[in-house]
Amino acid sequence: MAVVLAAIGVITASVLDRKQQDLQQGAEAYREERIRLAMWRLDTLAAAIVGEEDKRPAEEFDLPPILAPVDDKLQTLNPLYAGAPEHSNLYWVVNSNSSSVTTPQVYPDQVIMGNGVDPAFNAINEQNYERVSAILSNRLDMAIKGDLPFCDTNKDLSCQAVHLVLPKQVEQKSQLVKGAKEDFSLQNVKGKEKGEEVVKMVNKAEVQQKLSEVDTRKRRSALNRVSENYAWGPQANLSTQLNTNDQVTEVTQFRPIWLDGELMLVRKVVRQSGESVQGVWLNSKKIKQLLLDEVADLFPQASLIPVAQDLRAILSGEEIVQDPQTMLKLPYRLSPGERAEVSLSLIDLLKGPIGLAWAGTLLAIVAGFFMLRSVVQMSERRASFVSAVTHELRTPLTTFSLYTDMLSSGMVKDEEKKESYLETLRRESERLTHLVENVLAYSRIERGSARARIEEVGISSLMERMLGRLRERAGDEQMEVLLSVDPVSSKELVKLDITAVEQIVFNLVDNAVKYASGEDCGSEIRIHAVKSGENFRISVTDQGKGIPAKERKRLFNAFHKSAEEAAVTKPGVGLGLALCRRLAQAMGGNLLLEKGREGEGATFVLTLPQKK
Repeated sequence: MAVVLAAIGVITASVLDRKQQDLQQGAEAYREERIRLAMWRLDTLAAAIVGEEDKRPAEEFDLPPILAPVDDKLQTLNPLYAGAPEHSNLYWVVNSNSSSVTTPQVYPDQVIMGNGVDPAFNAINEQNYERVSAILSNRLDMAIKGDLPFCDTNKDLSCQAVHLVLPKQVEQKSQLVKGAKEDFSLQNVKGKEKGEEVVKMVNKAEVQQKLSEVDTRKRRSALNRVSENYAWGPQANLSTQLNTNDQVTEVTQFRPIWLDGELMLVRKVVRQSGESVQGVWLNSKKIKQLLLDEVADLFPQASLIPVAQDLRAILSGEEIVQDPQTMLKLPYRLSPGERAEVSLSLIDLLKGPIGLAWAGTLLAIVAGFFMLRSVVQMSERRASFVSAVTHELRTPLTTFSLYTDMLSSGMVKDEEKKESYLETLRRESERLTHLVENVLAYSRIERGSARARIEEVGISSLMERMLGRLRERAGDEQMEVLLSVDPVSSKELVKLDITAVEQIVFNLVDNAVKYASGEDCGSEIRIHAVKSGENFRISVTDQGKGIPAKERKRLFNAFHKSAEEAAVTKPGVGLGLALCRRLAQAMGGNLLLEKGREGEGATFVLTLPQKK
């Protein structure tokens, strides 16, 4: 048994570990799926933000000229002055000719008053302009001194714009994308596995990593197609409105860069008069909030972490390997704020086949324990029975031996004593016969060889047939048997094993004679027979002291008397009631002890079914 328990324990631990791994992989796969969905949402929103800036005409970055001033009043204001989106701090321009920073959102003092320009708003823009000028001045000095690495010429303003991303000492090499065209999909997995194995295979970390890589490439491709819709086109009409002949001939798409911890969008603009770099200083706090709100349902505790950019890769235009959690349109990395952790309790595991195995094993152990205990108890009872039977046989045999010797040797001359001795021998003979009959009958039932012989007999005839023997047994102790038959049932016929019923009733009367006689006990034994409905009932009631509660529990157990108990109590081996119940059950009925108060006698009821 110990080996079985140890084996099941090892199997349980193994299954628990494997189940834990499967659940962990499933939780991580679900987390990766939500991350992929979140990245699509983030880049879609970011593409819309950047795309709107890509569509913005280059001419909007120019301050509108003062057209026919009247009393120093402007006739037009730049659309960006009051119509800039909330996620932007300032729009700025660096011209190749002057290398100075300008903005369309700050107006000089002489044109503020009376021209629809809000002084307070203008002051805020002026502070932002000073911040941008301070940030860009260092880069512009580097460009003038020729300290820009990786550029063919320091006059290339697109290269200058890219250099605003990182200091010149950053020269890290990027890991180029290899095998970007590798074809991988779930079909590769599903073609090899079936059923639950597909789920387990898909949940593996390496498969999820490949799926994320494929998803990143598809996301980049989709964003490139979206960006084409925002591509720059000639804005001749706007140039005419601004009364300028400096036609824009080329505009690149905006590229996000980090500059002294501030997020900028930069692009190159080519005009007939030269090149310039246009930029948008984004409000990173509001940008992050917009993005996080977009994925709040997927990751409520998510955060966005700024990502350092690779200058060499940006300048070369090479595609680099990116973390699947890094955005493609803005340099942020998604931190979900949660870990894929699962906990499998032993109770959850026991709900499956392992639980059934443990339950079966424990039931087998419990059943084995009770079976072993039953066998031991049965062996003990049988040993006690042998001792009790030996004791019960020894007493009458001793009497037989002594009295027969005395009678055969002529030692007893008195005729009255002879008759008394002969009567004693008769009673002891009946006692032995009754004991042997009970033992043999119980033995036949135990072997299964006893068969009930069902006969049809009248109730009155049945009771009268056994009355003489019952009264004779009661007379041995000066007791009286009172028989009553229900008048309505007296002429009824019943089907039963007559011999078995006689043996049951005799045993009940015999017990009443042995245990309900003597001082403080009545001398009557009442027997009542009645047929009620489909049941035939015989009750035997004595006027003894009743049966103690603790004795009632084992009253119908076979061999419950030991030799010591047989020696100090009334004659018997504790087999009679067990035999009576088994005989009753063999006929489809039962023998029960009615509940009653201790000290008020005992009533046993034999019930036999009578099917019509």
